[in-house]
Amino acid sequence: MKKGQSMRQIIKTELDKTSTIEVVLKMGYQKAEKGLKTMNAFLKSKSMYDWLSSGHYDLKYTAEQFVEKLCSTLDLAPNLLNDELANYEKTVKEYQKWEEAYIFVNTNFKRQSQPIFALALMENYRLIFPNEEKLIFKSDKEVLAIISDFVSSHYQSNKGELKMWGKIDNYIYHHCDSKTYTFDIKGKLLKDAPGISEDHATISL
Repeated sequence: MKKGQSMRQIIKTELDKTSTIEVVLKMGYQKAEKGLKTMNAFLKSKSMYDWLSSGHYDLKYTAEQFVEKLCSTLDLAPNLLNDELANYEKTVKEYQKWEEAYIFVNTNFKRQSQPIFALALMENYRLIFPNEEKLIFKSDKEVLAIISDFVSSHYQSNKGELKMWGKIDNYIYHHCDSKTYTFDIKGKLLKDAPGISEDHATISL
């Protein structure tokens, strides 16, 4: 095993040394076609995290069971799989940590004659959920820098105004620890910014 190799890379290297058909048959697939289809899906997955969280099930193995059986069949060291599964659990928790983070684009909107259902449909323009993949395992300082860049880019791409909501005044970022940070239209973090009321337009059945 070369330093820095991921378990997926190790698996691919081992598969190159043998017949993939023989491998899936040793894994217990009665029909090689089904095993090869799952193997192909596994090898094409973006990462081990994406594979394990895919919900894949081929009526014989779940995504995790497939990897476990594959590693066993290829006679890989158990610690490789254990480390990968531990890393997967850490990543799951990281994604969960960011589920409540969002950015509110503040325009100091005051409703006049706009119908509530129209406002509710446009709510997603001023309520933005950051790309969690860019935030996981980042320090607070790194996250705030990412949010700053996003704010600056968002303001420019929208030319400083949101349809129906009006001109953008600033951005309120709600961090994963429930703290809030206010950024100006250039992405500068404002200290001692006054509290801003966030009224959200919603409809329910």
